[in-house]
Amino acid sequence: MKEIRCLRCNELMQFYKRDEIQLGTAGFIMGNIDNIVSGSVDTEMYACPICGKLEFFLAKTEELIKAENYEGEDEILQVVCPECGTSHDLDYPKCPECGYKYVSE
Repeated sequence: MKEIRCLRCNELMQFYKRDEIQLGTAGFIMGNIDNIVSGSVDTEMYACPICGKLEFFLAKTEELIKAENYEGEDEILQVVCPECGTSHDLDYPKCPECGYKYVSE
């Protein structure tokens, strides 16, 4: 697991659990349809034992493993958007050019 310090009190955070967070919303007219088709995001959660702050991170994926093994000097690994071809930082949740969302389903 990662060694993460709390941004509030600088205490070492503890791994809480790995879970999928559901995307989408439940609406009055369409019900849970949007919630069902939007998919989910696999996350790792960490909690501070002192102040209770929670931190959410994307769970290990092929791209994140490549980024952890990347040995570039002060550079963030780049990815290419499959929708528009724009190159951008790996840690963006969606393409800054066209808005394509990187969501695991």
